[in-house]
Amino acid sequence: MTKVAGVTASRAPYVAAALIASGPLMLSGATDAFGQAWEGNHSTDWFTEDNWSSDIIPNGAQSVYINTTAPNPTAVTNKTTNGTARAQQLIVGFDGDGTLTVSDGGAVSNLGSDIGFNSGSSGTVEVTGTESTWENSVYLNIGYDGDGTLTVSDGGVVNSKFSNIAFGSPSTGTVEVTGTGSTWNNSRSLYVGDAGNGSLTVSDGGAVNNGSGRIGNFNGSTGTVEVTGTGSTWDSSGSLYVGYRGDGTLTVSDGGAVSSANGYIGFSSGSTGAVEVAGTGSTWENSGTLYVGTSGGGTLTVSDGGAVSNATGYIGAGSGSTGTVEVIGTGSTWENSGWLFVGHDGDGTLTISEEATVSASEAVVLGSYSTGSGVLNIGAGSGETAAAAGTLDASTVEFGDGTATLVFNHTGETGAYQFDADLSSTGSGTHSIVHVSGWTDLSGDSANFTGTTEVNGGTLSVSGALGGLLNINSGGTLAGTGTLSGPLIVNSGGTVAPGNSIGTLMTTDTVTFETGSTYQVEIDEAGNSDLIATTSTATINGGTVAVSGELGSNTTYTILTAEDGVTGEFDALDTAFVDNTLSYDANAVYLTSTHVVDFCEYAGTANQTAVACIGLDSLDTSHDLAQAVLALTTAEEARAAYDALSGEIHPSLKGALVDNSQRNIAAVNRRLLTIFPDHDEMASTVTHSDVSTPAENANGFWAEGYGVWSSSDATENTAKLDNTVGGLVYGLDRQVGDNWRLGALGGHSRTAVKQSARQSSGSVDTWSLGLYGGGEAGASVLNFGAIYNWHSVETERKVSFTGFSNDLSAKYDAQSWQLFGEASHRMQASKLMLEPFAGVSHISLETNGFSESGGSAALTAASTTQNTTFTMLGVRSTFQVLDGLNARGMVGWRHAFGDTNPSTVFAFSGSDPFTVTGAPIAEDAFVTELALESKLSDTAFLAASYNGQYGDGITANGFNLKFRTKF
Repeated sequence: MTKVAGVTASRAPYVAAALIASGPLMLSGATDAFGQAWEGNHSTDWFTEDNWSSDIIPNGAQSVYINTTAPNPTAVTNKTTNGTARAQQLIVGFDGDGTLTVSDGGAVSNLGSDIGFNSGSSGTVEVTGTESTWENSVYLNIGYDGDGTLTVSDGGVVNSKFSNIAFGSPSTGTVEVTGTGSTWNNSRSLYVGDAGNGSLTVSDGGAVNNGSGRIGNFNGSTGTVEVTGTGSTWDSSGSLYVGYRGDGTLTVSDGGAVSSANGYIGFSSGSTGAVEVAGTGSTWENSGTLYVGTSGGGTLTVSDGGAVSNATGYIGAGSGSTGTVEVIGTGSTWENSGWLFVGHDGDGTLTISEEATVSASEAVVLGSYSTGSGVLNIGAGSGETAAAAGTLDASTVEFGDGTATLVFNHTGETGAYQFDADLSSTGSGTHSIVHVSGWTDLSGDSANFTGTTEVNGGTLSVSGALGGLLNINSGGTLAGTGTLSGPLIVNSGGTVAPGNSIGTLMTTDTVTFETGSTYQVEIDEAGNSDLIATTSTATINGGTVAVSGELGSNTTYTILTAEDGVTGEFDALDTAFVDNTLSYDANAVYLTSTHVVDFCEYAGTANQTAVACIGLDSLDTSHDLAQAVLALTTAEEARAAYDALSGEIHPSLKGALVDNSQRNIAAVNRRLLTIFPDHDEMASTVTHSDVSTPAENANGFWAEGYGVWSSSDATENTAKLDNTVGGLVYGLDRQVGDNWRLGALGGHSRTAVKQSARQSSGSVDTWSLGLYGGGEAGASVLNFGAIYNWHSVETERKVSFTGFSNDLSAKYDAQSWQLFGEASHRMQASKLMLEPFAGVSHISLETNGFSESGGSAALTAASTTQNTTFTMLGVRSTFQVLDGLNARGMVGWRHAFGDTNPSTVFAFSGSDPFTVTGAPIAEDAFVTELALESKLSDTAFLAASYNGQYGDGITANGFNLKFRTKF
């Protein structure tokens, strides 16, 4: 194939008018008698004669070549008295690199232009500024066989008839049209990626106009177009092809707009096209038809508020084509003012999700012809993760002569999603409805659907009419009050629950319950119940009748009728509290529900007894909570429900707060221990004579951080409790006289408790203020103090048992007082000091009243006060390991009495009050401490210690870090 004046012979019809006066081509900067080469000897100004090879400014009668062989490779034309720069054929970058800039109102005019002519060449043209123009009366190639770049900016204008970006193979072409008023007009066609690799960006208010548009024109080509930003437009008055024979991509974003007559995505066999319209205000408007997968492969994504519109729409139009459309996100729309065909003669898939909308004024047709396969997904496809549903706004969905499938796989909860289109089998293909997840109400008249509906998960509610075979499979549920006109088969694991509360499901065909199936019947005390009524036969091969509602009313209900007869029997399901008895005659099944056992019957522990015998038993049996428990089937389920309902985390948390309060007292005692005697001095022997004088130890600051992890074993009444506390306590004290020291303290701690077996947890922030003091008489020391604490409590718990679930939470406050004292006596032997001690502390904890939120299992509690006293007997020891390093140890026995079994009085809404106890406080425990203290300076000391507590099913491990200084 030969080149003639800048075009291949096969492309000559596009640019014939440009060839008449072009003449022979120049090579390496030399020109023929009719061409001029840019030399740039003097400047970059087009209108300087000495810059041209013939020393004459081109007058439009010759071809013009701009290459980097010139000293000044960039030619510039701007608004001067010289007027328009003219050329016959303009080549920028013939066999090297060339640049042309049109700016400040400058103008260039020629028949045809090539930017980046030969392979290996590179050409760049910029048209910038208001009134700057480049007029190509016939054609413009950006990247003929080389690399071409065109930028139109800040109001510049480029005009041509035929334009190609990346004309030859393997050329590359790049065009950017950016800024308000910047325009590229093509009166005939614009091809992006004609045979090479081309890209076009329209941004920030730029505009591109043309007749026909193609992205990825020939085999092997690739084209990419992005139209982005408010006011940015691409208008094709003819058809727009994305992937004509090659690969094409179109992105419309951030308010950009594309318009065309007809739209084609993946036009020819072997081509691929992809279009994305994303963002509020981003649009693609087609006055005619839109094809997604004409004969090739096409994809369309409309997201985040984008909008696409057309007359008729096709997805997978031709035989062998594939088309995929996804419309996703609130405000995203695809409007078809005519028909919408999904899988017309090829394979088509449409997915509508996340509150997006697809509309069709006429019908939506799935699988039009025998070779067509159409899938409509609401939410997500079968086998994918469920997504929020979108809306199909169409009066009818027709199932044609091919394979047609409607899939519901969404996250809509009960009552959330209604599908109101009529479904109709208009062809002889394979027709399917597949329900995977979510709650869907079919409210349209779909009696003319003759395919198969498979309910594999979620709930399909029929409030209109539905024809065809209906299979309810494992995990799926059928509900509603509509009419079925095909066989209903409830397979093992499947459930039928007529109504959306109590209601009747009608059918004109057979009903079959298989072994392992469930018929879920709701009843009330007024004698109403769910009902399946068929004008045909009912065959019962087993299955369970699960009864809910107002159980135990001693009423007989009709739950199934069959005009042509009932065959077989259900396996009746009796609850732990109610006998549900089934009876039969030739044409009906009846249910009698009788309450035979009280709630108290299955209670095993004290807490279970309180919940069941007082709380639940005092509720009206119509109460949601009472009905949920009545529906349980075994004693084990009932006891588990009582435990879940008990609210045990609240009294358990009170016990944890009382136990954790001892950390502040222990910190004060450790502080005073290091003052009497003055271990600050770290003498070579630890004797009473080391006590510093008041002047030496007048003031002191100290701080101690601690973290403790403890657990209380489960008892026959309570669950295991994990208790974690971390905090900081700090104080300031001073010497008073020779033998006394007084101080004040503050602190903050955070407690976290968890009872996994009760699916419960809580957290408490505690702020503390206190006063303390100590004195010595010889080798004896007395410590004492009082602390006030503020507690901010938050709890969460999940009450979950068969058929019932509540997520409950509460926030409330509490306050506590602590009083404590300790007496000790030191005994010295060289570097070892032993100090027997006896201590007592008392805490009074008051919790405010509160009410949980989150459901019918929520508890209300009044304010309560708990008083607990602790005594401690033990011995401490201090040993000097090295000069400046002391080791300390302690062993003791702690005894608790008073309120060691924390409790709370609760009530359900409408119930009598009942008392629940929490994890107990250990009455007797072995306590130990091991510590090292180091002298950092004459006035600063750092200590680290381990603390342990063991006994009565409780284990605690803690670590302390203490700093103190004197001044």
